[in-house]
Amino acid sequence: METIRQYIDDASKTRKMWWVAPNVIAEIASDVSPVKLLDWAPMQWVAESSMATGKKVQLVFRDSGEFATDAKNPNLRTLRMATKDIPVLVSVDATPIGSNRDDVKPLTPKFTKDLSNKLSVITIDTQGKKNLEYLIKLEFL
Repeated sequence: METIRQYIDDASKTRKMWWVAPNVIAEIASDVSPVKLLDWAPMQWVAESSMATGKKVQLVFRDSGEFATDAKNPNLRTLRMATKDIPVLVSVDATPIGSNRDDVKPLTPKFTKDLSNKLSVITIDTQGKKNLEYLIKLEFL
C-alpha cells in the first residue's frame, strides 16, 4: 500500500497525464471487488453511490432516456461486467432521478451469464420511461 501511495504522490507532481490517475486507482482497487464493469453506455455511473462490500455489490446508474444503444429496441439498457463468480442474486430498482426513493419500482431484469468467460450481462427494459436512476444489487456466494 505504501508503494501505491508513493506512486500517487509522484504522479500528483506531474500534470501531463492527470486524467489517467482515477482509472488506474480504480483498477487497482477493483481487484478486491467481485465485479469489473465493462460497458454501461448510455447510462451514467454514479460512483459515489456505488459500493462493494465483501460478496455484495451495489451499483447506481442514471439514465436520461435520451440515448439508445439498440436502434431496434430503444427501451433496452445493457450492463456488461466481468465477474469472478456468478451472482446468486440480482435485483434492479428504478426510481425517478432526484426522488427520495419513495417511488421505487422493482424491475425484472434479463440476466445472462457466460460461464466460460465469467461475463454477466444485465438487460433492463425502461418501458419508455425517462430520467430514471437504477439501483442494481448483486450478491455472490
